[in-house]
Parts: sequence; C-alpha cells; structure tokens
Amino acid sequence: MILDFVVIKEKRATFIPDITSNRKRKEKVSSQIENLFFAGDWTDTDLPSTIESAVMSGKLISEQVIPSLK
Repeated sequence: MILDFVVIKEKRATFIPDITSNRKRKEKVSSQIENLFFAGDWTDTDLPSTIESAVMSGKLISEQVIPSLK
C-alpha cells in the first residue's frame, strides 16, 4: 500500500540541442570494422537526447545486427 508520494517535475531535465548540434547527430552509426556497431542517445533518432532516444537507437541498430548474425 502506498501511503505517500511526491511528483517532481524538472523543466530543465531534457537537453534541447541547437540546430548545429542536431545536424552533427549521426543518422546511422556504422564502422569500417566488421561487426562493430554504435548506438546511443547521441545518434539521430528524431527524439531529444534522452533515455528514450538511447533505447530507440539500440532498437534500430539491433535491426542491423540481427541479420548479420545469420
């Protein structure tokens, strides 16, 4: 049973990059080294650089990795 709780909202919690920073985010991060893949919130997922972006990046890169395992 929950007896008490607090909701905390932080307006500055999400990093909002400027246009120049957004342009530097890599669309698909690949490597010249076979079987080396990169994922992270710094890649271009059309989301802000947050945990959600990192998860989306991991999902997108896994779609490239799985076929290479076959």
